[in-house]
Amino acid sequence: MAGCAREDAAHDIARAALGLPAGDFPSYDERVALYATNRARADPSAEGWPAYPAQPPLLWQVDLNHAARAHAQDMHDTPCFQHNSCDGTDAFKRVLGYYAGPWSSIGENIAAGKSISDGFIAVHNWINEVGAAPGETGHRDNIFSAKFTLLGDGFVPGGTAFQNYWTQDFIATPVTHPRLADGIHFPATAAAGGAITFGTTYHDTSGAAPSRLAVVVDGACTPLALARGAPARGAYEARLSLGAGCHPYLFLATTAGADVTYPDSGALQVGVGVAAATCPLAVTTRAGNGCAPPADGGAPPDDGAAGGSGGHSGAGGTGGGGGSAGGGDGPGGTGGTADVGGAGGATGSSDTGSDGAAPPGAGTAGTDDSSDGGTAPLPPPADRGAVSAGWGCALAPAHGSAAGHPLAVAAMALAAAAARRRRQRR
Repeated sequence: MAGCAREDAAHDIARAALGLPAGDFPSYDERVALYATNRARADPSAEGWPAYPAQPPLLWQVDLNHAARAHAQDMHDTPCFQHNSCDGTDAFKRVLGYYAGPWSSIGENIAAGKSISDGFIAVHNWINEVGAAPGETGHRDNIFSAKFTLLGDGFVPGGTAFQNYWTQDFIATPVTHPRLADGIHFPATAAAGGAITFGTTYHDTSGAAPSRLAVVVDGACTPLALARGAPARGAYEARLSLGAGCHPYLFLATTAGADVTYPDSGALQVGVGVAAATCPLAVTTRAGNGCAPPADGGAPPDDGAAGGSGGHSGAGGTGGGGGSAGGGDGPGGTGGTADVGGAGGATGSSDTGSDGAAPPGAGTAGTDDSSDGGTAPLPPPADRGAVSAGWGCALAPAHGSAAGHPLAVAAMALAAAAARRRRQRR
């Protein structure tokens, strides 16, 4: 298969400055979406979907980050809401215009709406397929896919047709999983003395639990507790109250006597109180870790509470699996209800290299019911101001250009049908 010889190059792209920004990629909100996705993958049953098995964390990939944010920006600026670029450029062609590594499957989730104000809400909405035609599983399949290994999230706030545009671009390609693949704080800031939650996902391919897993804030070591999943493959969190100022932090895991940190070097940073606006998200220096040597064996205690926030958006489409695709169509802003349309799907199975289903039109619904920590996301009331859609496919790399692929034609047909239904309702 074309491109397979470039497997190591793809891993280098994913791994090369683990946790460090590349310019302004990823943004704070994009880091939250990465962590929320991996947190859910660590324990789908805790998200309400026990039929899906736990999966390793997805690795951030800078080119996919660029592809995803560019599409979110395009939908925001033009505006439009569809998988193809607003000028009609095929979605596969767009993604592969940024990502040049090997791949066997590509997937994408998109969402937009005033209520989708953070990455936890966006991921919660995609997982729960709110507003999709009955039986649709596309966004959830993408997020819980065993094949996908690389992820780029894109977020652009504001907009005219909707508010807050989100894109996730997924790639399936072999990778080597680091023990710590992500890490971030939430909420973005707090008043002086307020609570901030720090979260990271840990994954050891041999099944070894860490003897120590901590967040080091201002050089002080605080143990993390298991919030999702199992000790050797789960999400860990801790909640701290911080005074005003800029607080650098990093995550530290010790396994079989070996330390790893996220980020690899330097530190992330959270701003609290009046200083928040002046604190960069990352710094190149780091303080000592302040952590005592761990005791032999054992994992941190499983007594931590899960941070996060809940919410709903509309949803539509199918993901990595083949089969039929459906979609909803609803106006942005206030008022209106979902008008579930749909498209016939192509046949196939993601793990056989055949085509997945056609991307759907936009769904409707959604608002958030956020929590800054302590409980899992709760289902919020309905709000008809948000939409989302997703697709996935398993084209062979030889099809990588995707020019004129049937998915592009189907997506354009769905978009045109959605526009006609909106005009009829007016």
